[in-house]
Amino acid sequence: MKIIVMSDSHGSNYNMRAVMNLHSDAFMFIHTGDGCEDFMKLCN
Repeated sequence: MKIIVMSDSHGSNYNMRAVMNLHSDAFMFIHTGDGCEDFMKLCN
């Protein structure tokens, strides 16, 4: 099971999207810091 944890992305949507695309087979993505709102937008 692959779980990806990110934090403190500070609005770097490009980098978050790149991580999500690189690990598209992950079971779960967790964001634990500044930029959580941006992460939620990418998930929708």
